[in-house]
Amino acid sequence: MTKMTLVSGGTSIPVEVGEDNGKPWVRLGGDRKEFDLAGEARGVGLWSILLDGRHYEVQVSLDDGHIIVDVEGARYSFERHEGSRARVATRRHGGSADVVAPMPGKVVKLLAVPGESVEANQGVLLFEAMKMQNEIRSPLAGTLVAIAVREGQAVESRERLFTVREDARSE
Repeated sequence: MTKMTLVSGGTSIPVEVGEDNGKPWVRLGGDRKEFDLAGEARGVGLWSILLDGRHYEVQVSLDDGHIIVDVEGARYSFERHEGSRARVATRRHGGSADVVAPMPGKVVKLLAVPGESVEANQGVLLFEAMKMQNEIRSPLAGTLVAIAVREGQAVESRERLFTVREDARSE
């Protein structure tokens, strides 16, 4: 079971997501709802869900530290908080940045290797959390100096994934 607090418009919403005997469920506030995935994922973060006998196409993505949920033409943006502190996506120090896991999950695929030059917003790895895959991107242009994880590895929230060093610009 995964517990978190989502914040939208200053309102905190406690959320639990779990599975009992292969049946997924979610608890928003106090209400627990079982749901079915109506088939396989239809793309990265795109799901077909049956909830209370109704079908929904739901797109979930991570964007600049927010969880974005698109359902039936409506977009919802949430911040994920743990305890009283917001999730930290990067830890900057000098001309480099450590990119950390946005939530507990698993590294699915590495998209770059240490020593490689990366652009700002270039994908460095695929990360799976809550049955959704998201591309974790470099926050700055520079050199990927270290990858602290391997494919298939489970990671905890705020665990370091990789480090990028900004390249000195000569003019």
